[in-house]
Amino acid sequence: MDYGFEDLGSLSGGVKAFVHGALEVPFHWHDHLEILMVVRGSVRMIIDGQECLMGSDDLVIINAHSAHNSVSLDPGTVLCGVHIDVAHAERQGLVDFSKRYLQCKSFLTAKHFCDDVVAPMRGLIARLILSSGNVEDGLLRTCLAGLLCCHIYRHVPYVPRREAPSVNGDGRERVMRIMERMRAERDGRLSLEYFAEMEGLSIPHLSRLFRRHVGICFRDYAQNIRLDRAVSQLVESGQSIVDIALDEGFSSGSLFYAKFRERFGCTPAEYRRRRAEPQGEAGSAHPYRHLLMELAERDDGLSRQLMRLPESRELVAVCALHASGMG
Repeated sequence: MDYGFEDLGSLSGGVKAFVHGALEVPFHWHDHLEILMVVRGSVRMIIDGQECLMGSDDLVIINAHSAHNSVSLDPGTVLCGVHIDVAHAERQGLVDFSKRYLQCKSFLTAKHFCDDVVAPMRGLIARLILSSGNVEDGLLRTCLAGLLCCHIYRHVPYVPRREAPSVNGDGRERVMRIMERMRAERDGRLSLEYFAEMEGLSIPHLSRLFRRHVGICFRDYAQNIRLDRAVSQLVESGQSIVDIALDEGFSSGSLFYAKFRERFGCTPAEYRRRRAEPQGEAGSAHPYRHLLMELAERDDGLSRQLMRLPESRELVAVCALHASGMG
């Protein structure tokens, strides 16, 4: 599926960077920890059913298995971030990292927390992205990824995952199970009635449950799934746009065009044409590079964090032991 991301390569040191612009990213979740920051513009996110309004320089940590989405509120919005494989970090010596439910939303914290904890994360993420794509910078990216994980481990507050806040327990798990089934369905069975019957719930109850946990109604989520599949067909098949629209359950080509433009900011034909064009390095890097350079050049407190590393001799020793393959 294509959410308008620029994928910046495979995991390096257990961390993978990404950038995307003013697009709606539908609800999803994954096994990795995600750090998302707004480089420019503003965005509305829903994370585990809670609304978050974020502006430039805001940063949020999204824990693994937390359902979330983002909707840009400004056409010039640029978002970037990283996915972190916490299992990899644990293998490098960060004990029980995966058992932490991290609590970091910069827009809800005091200035000193932003200066001491959030600013170094912004700087490290900017440096990671700027070094992406250069083979010779592989070691640098691995070091930056390790520093980012160590910084989070040492400074970001958390609660044990077993005590992490959940949204009505079993109801959330049920909704996530339905979302997973919806993504797997290929025969058009994306109706509220179908899933209510499968779960043994009334239609109104499932409708309320879905909106409470996901933040949007069932119909809009199902429409996003159809659009995701339509995007894949636009890129991978030679079918006509009208045939793709009908295959994915849209009643007419005009309705499909309207919903597609609303979601992706262009027509299906324009999207297909852009994806068919060769993407040079300049075409992908220049729109946001100068913004990240500004972040990387700020006094983000990273040097102070590096100077403090000897204070955590035990942590550094454990990390070194694991890195050597002896742990």
